[in-house]
Amino acid sequence: MRVRALIAVATAVLVGAATQASAKIDTLDGKKVKKVISITQTRQNAATVGDPDEAKVIGCRQGIDCNRLDFIYKPAKGVKGNITVFAQWYFVGTTDVDIYLVGAGKVLGKCGGEMGNERHFDVAASALKPGKAYTAIAWYSHSTGEGLTLEVDMPTKTVKPYEAQGSPAPAPVPSSVPPIPNTVRVDGACS
Repeated sequence: MRVRALIAVATAVLVGAATQASAKIDTLDGKKVKKVISITQTRQNAATVGDPDEAKVIGCRQGIDCNRLDFIYKPAKGVKGNITVFAQWYFVGTTDVDIYLVGAGKVLGKCGGEMGNERHFDVAASALKPGKAYTAIAWYSHSTGEGLTLEVDMPTKTVKPYEAQGSPAPAPVPSSVPPIPNTVRVDGACS
């Protein structure tokens, strides 16, 4: 009996692995498919020291310190090809996620910060090549093991500011403080 159970479990694992390996990559065209999305759970107690370098981001493998969302960029006729890369999670401050867009072996865009519960940035169509594969990556700098939504939208997504979502806005940054490139603004967007 135990042998049969072991064989059944091994077969299920192999079938699951084969199904994942042959998973279809969505084509983002802006008409039929306007959004590709991945909903996952961050690794509990993920504690990466500092932000990853470009090689780590490009080498991301699903599930350890990051989440990958692969897609083919192929805007339909008449569709502006600008995209938004967006990530959202629940707890502000206990989980920190930085997002990236990778294509052709290099990081094409990124958004990082230390507070908040979302990140997003836009990528112009001129930076992307139709028919090519791209990967949105959410990197967990630290997390509590909570749900994470990672998505790519075409055309670009309008993300509502905190007040429009019914949440209080964080205290504004004094105008005397200069902006820092690639950091999160009050509305969750990167500059």
